[in-house]
Amino acid sequence: MIVTAYLDESGTHDGSPVMVMAAVMGTAAQWGRYQTGLDRLRKMYGFKIFHAKEVRSGRGEFAGWSREKRLALIGGMTDLCAQTTMHALVFSVRRSEYQAEYRLSDGPRKMRLDTEYALAFRMCLVNMIGYLLGQGWPPKKLDRTRLNVVLESGHSNAGDAARVFDEEMRDMKDLGWDVLAGITFADKKKCDPLMGADFLAYTRFTRGEDHVPELPEEALARGKRREKSTLMHHDFEPGGVAKYKTWLVDQWRTKRGQSPSVPAERSESPA
Repeated sequence: MIVTAYLDESGTHDGSPVMVMAAVMGTAAQWGRYQTGLDRLRKMYGFKIFHAKEVRSGRGEFAGWSREKRLALIGGMTDLCAQTTMHALVFSVRRSEYQAEYRLSDGPRKMRLDTEYALAFRMCLVNMIGYLLGQGWPPKKLDRTRLNVVLESGHSNAGDAARVFDEEMRDMKDLGWDVLAGITFADKKKCDPLMGADFLAYTRFTRGEDHVPELPEEALARGKRREKSTLMHHDFEPGGVAKYKTWLVDQWRTKRGQSPSVPAERSESPA
C-alpha cells in the first residue's frame, strides 16, 4: 500500500517564537476523495488557492469576504481534512529552546546539526513511521507499505530536509523495513493536498500560547462530529530538546566507536 504525506510549515518568519510543521497522510483513494471535496469547496466559495493566512486575515483572493464566509470556508476545510485523510500530525519547535538547548549547547565539533526546519521535518517523519507501525496490520501488509513525502518547494532549507529523509531511510533499511519510498518538492499552486497541510500548520500556529486566534474554536470543531482521520499534536516537553540533543550525541559517538561519556566539545558548525 502506498501512503503519501504532504507537509507544510508556518512560523518561519523572523520574530516568530515557534515554528510549526504539519503533515497530512492518505492513500491514493483518500487523496482522490480529498480532491473531489476541495473542488466542491472551490466551486461553492469561489477561490483557487486555499492559503490559511490569507483566509484568516481576509487578504488576497479572500479580500472583501465577510467574516462569516471565511469561517464557513474554514469549517468546510476542517470537515474535508477530517473525513478524507488517514492521519494528520503537527510538530512545534520553540525557537528559544532550539537555540539554547540544541544549536548552542555542547556537542562534538564535527557532528552535523539539523536546521530548525529539518528538525521539525525529522520529528514529523519519525512520528509518521511510528503511526504506520502502530496500525496493527498483518506483517505481510506492513512489509508492502511505502511512504512518500511531499513538501512545498522553495524553502531555503529544503536540501536539509532531503538529507534528513535519506538518513532516516537508511536507518529504517538497517532495521529491515524499507518503508520510505521517496521525497519530492512541489508548488502549492500545482499540488492541492499541500493546502490541507498549510491549513493545519497555520491553524496550529495561530492557536499557540503566544498567539490569540481570531477565528473562534467552534469553527475548527465542526468536522469533529464525523471525524474519520486522527490528529496528533507533538512538541518537546520542557527540557526535551536538551534530552534529544544528548541522545543524538550518544548515538553519534556510538556509531564512531567512541564512549558516550567522552567530554563534549562545543558545536560551532552550522547545519
